Amino acid sequence: MSEIKINAVSESSYKLGEGPHWNEEDQTLIFVDIPNGSIHRYFLQTQRVQNAQIEDAGTGGTVSFIIPVEGAKDTFAIGLGTSLALIKWSSTEPDNQIKKATLLLSLDAKQAHKVRFNDAKNYGSWASEATHEKYLGSLYIIDSDSKISTLVTKVSISNGLAWSRDNKTLYYIDTPELRVDAFDYSFETGDINFKH
Repeated sequence: MSEIKINAVSESSYKLGEGPHWNEEDQTLIFVDIPNGSIHRYFLQTQRVQNAQIEDAGTGGTVSFIIPVEGAKDTFAIGLGTSLALIKWSSTEPDNQIKKATLLLSLDAKQAHKVRFNDAKNYGSWASEATHEKYLGSLYIIDSDSKISTLVTKVSISNGLAWSRDNKTLYYIDTPELRVDAFDYSFETGDINFKH
């Protein structure tokens, strides 16, 4: 059995490095540091780390995820509190900078001061919430027309969105529940049902 070796990708330290997303095409790893409200990109080929502080765009929220927007070069969707925003971020920009986000949509959350987006995948634009109070969050799917549909409610800290290789099962974690749930999933419609 081969030995697994783990190396730090940066000499910087992060308070809460979250939401890693590997981009196979350009061999980069993007992630956020939630308490610092920053995004980071690691370039495997050169070992370069690009950092950007995100202005909150008037949302009062910190950045909680970053995912590339399919078909839009250098464009990323980010979570800002209970809002979804877009940023342009090119690899040719300086390694340390401040970026301004363009607000795209906000959840109509009555508990907006108690919840925030936590995790997201661009596999049909999924986003989920985290809260310090049990069961105030939800799991959402956002369509190409920015329509938000709630799929799972009574969530505390959404994490770990993943799909089976055949796209028929969605795996999902609500961290305080200490379990992985599996849902039957339709790739064509985005519908989920029957939690295992």
